[in-house]
Amino acid sequence: MRGLLAVPRLYALWQAPFVAQKVRAFRVRNDPEAIERVLDVGCGPGTNRTLFRSSAYLGIDLDPAYVAMARARYGDHFRVGDAAALEVADFGPVDCFFVNSLTHHLDDDAIDRLLRRTDLVRPGGRLHLIDLYLPASGISRRLALADRGQYPRPLAALRDHITRHWRIDVEERFWLQVAGLRLWAMVYFRAEPR
Repeated sequence: MRGLLAVPRLYALWQAPFVAQKVRAFRVRNDPEAIERVLDVGCGPGTNRTLFRSSAYLGIDLDPAYVAMARARYGDHFRVGDAAALEVADFGPVDCFFVNSLTHHLDDDAIDRLLRRTDLVRPGGRLHLIDLYLPASGISRRLALADRGQYPRPLAALRDHITRHWRIDVEERFWLQVAGLRLWAMVYFRAEPR
């Protein structure tokens, strides 16, 4: 299954039923239309681009095939790059540092390099981080451990990584579901630089 999801079109199909569920907590607490500048780190095949239609937007992903698909679908708003390095000085500081379903793909050093980049956010800007976390038991734990991302973390560990560099003002746990069946345990964080 992991190999199949490396194919951008298959990954996009696999994720389609969950896209709206993943961003619901973000949409409830934020007006995407009011956000001027967005850096979408780990953008994959451009899944989040439509969420920020009226924003200056830059998506970054390490996978050239995902970036190619995103460019074909949404234009030249995407770059191949290392999420932890983030060489985007020419794009400038952003209002929305958006990280959706990426941190479980990053080891501890990479997640710390990514989250230390508070300099990418302009005054009043926020980190918006959505990801799965590793519950203590159940199907959600098994799904997190079976994911392509090799670093699922318990909620407390993910929170600890964030609070080293950011002050969290929103934390909302939720589930990705199919027909009422709870599958992945997820969390949305909104935070400002320390």
